Amino acid sequence: MRTHRRMWGYCAIAAILTLTSLTHGPPFTDLVQDYAAAWAVLHQRDPNGPTGPLMAACCPEWVELHGIVWQTAHPPAATLVTLAVAWLPWQRAKWMWLALSAVVLVVGWWVLGLDLGTVIALAWPSLFALSLGSLEPLLFVLLAVAMRGHLRPAVAGSMLGLAVSIKVYPVALVVGLIMASRWRTALIALGVTLLVGSLAELVVGGTWQWVSYTPVNVLTHLEVQANLVRLVHLALPHVAPGSISAALLGGLTVPLLPYLRQQPLQAMVPVMLLASPLAWTQYQVMLGLVPLGRVERGLLLLTGSLVALVLLGVLPYGWAAPVVPWLLFLVVGWVWGRLVWQGQNGLVLLKDRYVHQSPTCS
Repeated sequence: MRTHRRMWGYCAIAAILTLTSLTHGPPFTDLVQDYAAAWAVLHQRDPNGPTGPLMAACCPEWVELHGIVWQTAHPPAATLVTLAVAWLPWQRAKWMWLALSAVVLVVGWWVLGLDLGTVIALAWPSLFALSLGSLEPLLFVLLAVAMRGHLRPAVAGSMLGLAVSIKVYPVALVVGLIMASRWRTALIALGVTLLVGSLAELVVGGTWQWVSYTPVNVLTHLEVQANLVRLVHLALPHVAPGSISAALLGGLTVPLLPYLRQQPLQAMVPVMLLASPLAWTQYQVMLGLVPLGRVERGLLLLTGSLVALVLLGVLPYGWAAPVVPWLLFLVVGWVWGRLVWQGQNGLVLLKDRYVHQSPTCS
């Protein structure tokens, strides 16, 4: 009965977020890029050409209404996934994608067994992801299954490999597996990534164009990021963001080594978010993969409350817009610090209580 009530709660929250996303938030700005590329595949056009003309051809009403056109920075596997809705006209495809995204979020919450308080605390990143039509809900459920099956190399490795092929930043979790000596899971993850990437290259192509464009995309958007890479880059402007990201990945992982022996995937979630050169709001959905304490949930609820006040017109957008991303950054940093403390003291957070647990390796 309790499980049923929780599922009804998940569905109610997802429904509210979905309905809110229709009137507030970015208008499918992530989805339209991937849809344009997938549409090009189905219509024998070059999916790796300039995204603007493709968007004008497949979604003229969107371009006319929003006037936002830029080059997609997602890997070919993202286009491969979007083929699932690209056979539909844009207006139908975006509603189908929104519905599917809400469903996979609910599945991810259910797989992890999140309490409703945590789901509510994560409402703003979840709403933002749904509004964008981003790939984060799909990544979230893949990583949730990997977390639950972390002692089953085939399950964890396959799910993680799929996630890395769709978007690169979950590769930080593979680093965690390697440092925890979970070689089989890491090799399966890398193998699945290579397999899916090869399939995407055969169907979509453009892998090398995407690789060469990624540094350009990072530099284009770095100045609007609220993350650690940007802070270091401000202090060291002559160092490439990619190099800073790699250094942070190593530096933030080393203090987590004791925790890595217990939960190699879970431990790397805050590292993944802190070391990524781009850490958009929708990425913070991944905080649901880590047990959140009262402080983190409180900060997330504060962030969501500020956003709600902006949406209601109580607070000006210009005041809250720069504050909210840095609050989310603070949450991620706090989670990392707590996991370091837990690992050093042999503790695991369980239902808001710290309990001793001996490190295990498998």
